Amino acid sequence: MESYVTEEQQWEAIKNFFKKYGNSMLWVAIIVLGSISAWRYWQHYQGNQRLIASESYQELLIAYADSDYTTVNTKAKYLKDHYDNTLYAALASMVAGKVAFKDGDVDIAKQNYQWAVDHSPSSDFKRLAQYRLMKLYMIQGELEQALVIAQADANGLMPLFKELEGDIYIQKQERELALKAYQAAFAANDVSPFLKMKLEDLGQEVH
Repeated sequence: MESYVTEEQQWEAIKNFFKKYGNSMLWVAIIVLGSISAWRYWQHYQGNQRLIASESYQELLIAYADSDYTTVNTKAKYLKDHYDNTLYAALASMVAGKVAFKDGDVDIAKQNYQWAVDHSPSSDFKRLAQYRLMKLYMIQGELEQALVIAQADANGLMPLFKELEGDIYIQKQERELALKAYQAAFAANDVSPFLKMKLEDLGQEVH
């Protein structure tokens, strides 16, 4: 009898619980299930976006190999306009920058590299774009702007950044600062075949 009463009381307690909290639990379930469905849809959507962006970037590379630079620029613009948060768009912008430089349009090349710096989701590709941008500023004689970029966190590209920084100081005829930059590049195990020569030209013996 005690067992029966206990089970009966338990069942009544369960019924009372659902009477009191049933609607709230229903809404919690709806929200949870809705969130799961939305997340799955978003994952699927993101996967499709990456696939489309990847295919467009492959088409851009084929066009570049064929020297079809009109198509390269068209594809790059498409990726930047529609998939600006993907690595493919940043890479496409860098290719477009290279094309512009080949055509002698340094300003357009700078715009493309700057776009890659501003939008690349990868810090490594951002640094590469910064390096190329720094070289373009140097070519145009905008040395102070190039030096601003040189102070960025170059990480794995630090030797390249430092060597180019030294080149900029040479243009500015600031030999001591150039030497310090070259020494930093050399200390980071830079394998540039010209770095040793640059150091020796500044009176630094390199072994």
